[in-house]
Amino acid sequence: MPFCSNCGKKLKDDAAFCNQCGHSLAEDAKTLSIAKAAEESLQPSDVADRLISRYVELERIAKEIATGEETIARERAGGSYGRYSAFRFFWKFLVIAGGIYTLALIIGFFVAVSALDSDVIYVFNFIGLAIGGAVLLFGGSSARRQRDQYNWRISEKEDALRKRHKELEGRIAELQRKRKRILDELAPYDAIVPEYLRSSDKMKLVKQLIEAGRAATFEDAVRLCAFSVI
Repeated sequence: MPFCSNCGKKLKDDAAFCNQCGHSLAEDAKTLSIAKAAEESLQPSDVADRLISRYVELERIAKEIATGEETIARERAGGSYGRYSAFRFFWKFLVIAGGIYTLALIIGFFVAVSALDSDVIYVFNFIGLAIGGAVLLFGGSSARRQRDQYNWRISEKEDALRKRHKELEGRIAELQRKRKRILDELAPYDAIVPEYLRSSDKMKLVKQLIEAGRAATFEDAVRLCAFSVI
């Protein structure tokens, strides 16, 4: 057998182990006989077509898995969304209340000066405190309501993201199982096809060699293609 199915190194015909990676070739001999039996039952170009379709599917699966894993990693790297505090919405009411109280004191001062009655200041002080207090009470209630609304929306967004990740992880697991089934299906050809030829593009070159009449068997076409790649 010309190549190690584990590392792709060219081997001697009577080798029992790969002298590069130490892979045992006993199992390869068994899979090679299975692959040859499959090749004998089909035309060499049909074998190439079968492998092309399988490699195309493997490449599509690998791309979809990589995209899904990248999406999950990117979104998780962003961290969880922060929560709003009530003060984020309350501070403007605090400013308004302070402004009303200050304005009441200023008005009270001018009225007291005009009326020559210092007691008027206390009246306006009380009015400023009363109105400012009412603004603060209303602002506190409004701020809590806005905080809860925003935080609820954030929780909904996080729940949707977790659901999306769970669906993506399920899809990735399904694709990994499908990939394993295809790899098991291709296992008999591992002893014939070196790892660096296990792609749809390289297998199309193998098919071209067969159709051009340069190889009588699928194994011969693989060998010629391997030599051209090397």
